[in-house]
Amino acid sequence: MMSNPVYRTLKKALILSPLAIPIGIVLSYVILAILLGNPNDVFTLMALSIICTAGISLIIWVPIWYGLGYLVVMLANMILKAAGVDVAAMFGKKPNTATNALQTTPDSLDQNAIDTSNLTKDQVALINYIRKAQQKGLSNDTITQNLGKNGWNTDSISQAFRLVEQG
Repeated sequence: MMSNPVYRTLKKALILSPLAIPIGIVLSYVILAILLGNPNDVFTLMALSIICTAGISLIIWVPIWYGLGYLVVMLANMILKAAGVDVAAMFGKKPNTATNALQTTPDSLDQNAIDTSNLTKDQVALINYIRKAQQKGLSNDTITQNLGKNGWNTDSISQAFRLVEQG
């Protein structure tokens, strides 16, 4: 339920990281083969740079491989999203809990007479969180502190509290 874009990007990067390094190795091999003109020279260059430095050159190679692979994975992800393909469903992954909560929000919000057409997904998520926390007996100050610690700004929190009180 975090609205922090850095958090979402890091979470997505950690999920995609197992693919990034192998793709980066292949891509760097192809690029170096084009630049050097001989695939055997590329293998020799990579192998000798790793072996002769006792693996210290991996400090340079791994970030390069990860960066190249990550760019390819993100580019492929953007192209698939633009084409309308649900990448998460393609790999059999369930949508995250925030998405599940948002899918059920219109029912819970309609019961309490709040017009959801003018609300953003973040506002709906905040309202649902506040209601659930209040049902569990948390005070408004505690709820505000918890949301603030998780990256929500005070204006959004205040607005969500006003909407909860109205509905």
